[in-house]
Amino acid sequence: VLLAHRSVRRFKDEPIPEEDLLRAVRAGQQAATSSNIQGYCAIRVTDPVTRAALVPLTGGQAKVADCPLFLAICGDTRRHRLLAARDGADYQPNLEGFMLAVIDATLFAQNMVIAFESMGYGTCYIGGLREDLPAVHKVLQTPEGVWPLFGLCVGRPAQEPRTRPRLETDAVIFHDRYPADEGLL
Repeated sequence: VLLAHRSVRRFKDEPIPEEDLLRAVRAGQQAATSSNIQGYCAIRVTDPVTRAALVPLTGGQAKVADCPLFLAICGDTRRHRLLAARDGADYQPNLEGFMLAVIDATLFAQNMVIAFESMGYGTCYIGGLREDLPAVHKVLQTPEGVWPLFGLCVGRPAQEPRTRPRLETDAVIFHDRYPADEGLL
């Protein structure tokens, strides 16, 4: 499954059963998470008006509106902010907390992608969701401490794209230290 991954950009008009979505979310939740913080969430966008509003904010990617399932994957420190406030403690936002949320959300999403693909679905990450974050925040009504990182389109493939070439393994695995610049090219 992993070696067959490819980005699918056209999907059949076939809804995704709720149980398949929940299976993928549960698989996503099994991803590694720093200190079991689980600093992520996914916003399932179903409203056609909201989806249409996201299309120009993702660089005009019509598949955001057309795919059977669109998720906005978010780094999320909101729960921890609320817990701190409930307990009368100060929440101190910092780079480590932000990075933890970004990494945890990415691992969560990748596990979901693997789960969806193992069930025969195609997926496409939408990095363009970050092109105008203030506008995306407004459309998705995300509160302080929740950062939409990327979108995820999911559905039954209506195309068979090829897998894209990757660098040779020796271009990404180094021994003991990062190589001199001459060794990279």
